[in-house]
Amino acid sequence: PKRDWSQTCALPISTANSANSSSYATRATSASYATRATSASYVNTSNAPWAAKAWVNFGYDGSSIVVSSSYNVTSVVRTYIPGVEIYYTINFSSPSPFTNNTYLMTGVAQHSSGAPGLVLTYRHNGSKTTTSVEVVTVDNSTDAYFDSKQANIVFFGGN
Repeated sequence: PKRDWSQTCALPISTANSANSSSYATRATSASYATRATSASYVNTSNAPWAAKAWVNFGYDGSSIVVSSSYNVTSVVRTYIPGVEIYYTINFSSPSPFTNNTYLMTGVAQHSSGAPGLVLTYRHNGSKTTTSVEVVTVDNSTDAYFDSKQANIVFFGGN
């Protein structure tokens, strides 16, 4: 059967108010509650397992790293070892968004030619700590390291 998405339900934020649950759907659709729900004082995702703990959008312009936007990332450092590899060290903010190094990342990279690359991956034998991680971008067709025109990485978990 086709689901009717026009019927929505808002769950109570606190179980202390569960006795008054009949008014939550009305409250959730009012403008003042919608505004409050998106304000920083009402939405705290720091301990939510589903929320991104850090993310960064960066690229290499031929001479330096350009960070377009980020969250809980202080810098991205490029390291080039001629004939061996190119890798990036992503440094997280302090205090770290992670309490341990069991976080995971997902992302995509674009080759300087504009062709898509491979999803970014951890550097082989690289460092992965609560304060930084080393990642590489690899050409999908040749398995060669490359500088990324644009890379987008999101980090989850680690707490």
